[in-house]
Amino acid sequence: MQSLSMMWRGVVLFTLVFASVAACAEETSPPESTDPPMVRSELTRNLTPAAVPADVAAVARDGYAVDLDLYRVLGTTEDNFLVSSLSIRLAFALAYAGAVGDTATEMAQVLRFGADPTAFHSAMNALDLALAARNLPAAGEQGAVELMMVNTFWGQEGRAWLPAYLDVIAVNYGAGIAPIDFKVDPDAARQRINTQVAQETRQRIQNLLPEGSITTDTEAVLTNTLFLKAPWKELFDPEGTGPAPFVRLDGSTVTADFMNALHFVGYAEGPGWQAMAKPLRGGQLQMVFLMPTEDFLAFAAALTAEQIASVLGALTTREVMLSVPKFTFETSFSLKSALEALGMTVPFSDLADFSAMLVAPPLFISNAFHKTFIAVDEGGVEAAAATAVVMDGRGIPEPEAVFVAERPFFFMIHDSESGAVLFFGQVIDPTA
Repeated sequence: MQSLSMMWRGVVLFTLVFASVAACAEETSPPESTDPPMVRSELTRNLTPAAVPADVAAVARDGYAVDLDLYRVLGTTEDNFLVSSLSIRLAFALAYAGAVGDTATEMAQVLRFGADPTAFHSAMNALDLALAARNLPAAGEQGAVELMMVNTFWGQEGRAWLPAYLDVIAVNYGAGIAPIDFKVDPDAARQRINTQVAQETRQRIQNLLPEGSITTDTEAVLTNTLFLKAPWKELFDPEGTGPAPFVRLDGSTVTADFMNALHFVGYAEGPGWQAMAKPLRGGQLQMVFLMPTEDFLAFAAALTAEQIASVLGALTTREVMLSVPKFTFETSFSLKSALEALGMTVPFSDLADFSAMLVAPPLFISNAFHKTFIAVDEGGVEAAAATAVVMDGRGIPEPEAVFVAERPFFFMIHDSESGAVLFFGQVIDPTA
């Protein structure tokens, strides 16, 4: 069997862009040739947060519901789909730390932030740090595991950001405010942010903020980037890959390249479904395939966050004959309209109150765009997401189970230790 050195890669980016309710009356002077210093709290990030384990588990599990909410608003039964509520919630958490009143209430309800902001931020910090611990150095023919998240607040130069807000984002997210001038040349500011985003995501996300998305009304851009690169724990042998039919929802078939192997993986099944979890190096991170075996549409309509948790909890290691298709696709949609449809309207309106962040000018979230990309092959997965809120084969014994993903299925990138789902998606047509 040939050895592989291909890596599992993932990139996720989410940004929040705020614009002032009223445009500034005058422009500021051109930026200096050297960047102004970062505006930071005197406090440093708490690397040992006293978060209650149950709170951290709840923050991770609550992401399942957000994934499904966005799936039901943005997904269709005709197209593939991919979203990452983890990064969405991390990005919005930076804004939530400065939200007040109904603005904070709606963000907490729609994004499942919980009733206690202090407990939420501490739990999110603990979850972020736990995921960062998945990093492993390269070993032998196995590549390194890299999982990195960076939080950055790009704020208009000269604004009086409140010290209490700076403390919250520093202690819980390791973030400060990078001064930038949106007033004199907003497009230069846009390009500067895009450049850093590309660097943080290993050039996987290019031109995140489209032309025209940053204007002289823009006051801040909050970014969260998540970069993941890791090999499968047990690689697929490319010689085992071959064409086979995939049955689409309308009964028609397409020919896809299926990766075939007999591997020890997580497996579970229940009435109308099968699930398989193929681990990445280190064992905590895994790609979970959840395939309805009867009526996909009925299963999708009835799928709940509790069922996802039940499926993940039922997975046990077994020797399974795997046959899963290679696939590559990308999606894009408006996150603003989706969140508004879910009930988060005040933060996007003139009624928004982010006064715990900045007293004047008043801020609101002006727009949101979300794009994702995923590719799965013998070496693993390459996945990317971006949001801008204007934020083997041989002689084998009889396997214990057989998992053939020959019909539409859901998939997740799951951290089994913390319970966090990094990506959630569906494949309707692996050839699309």
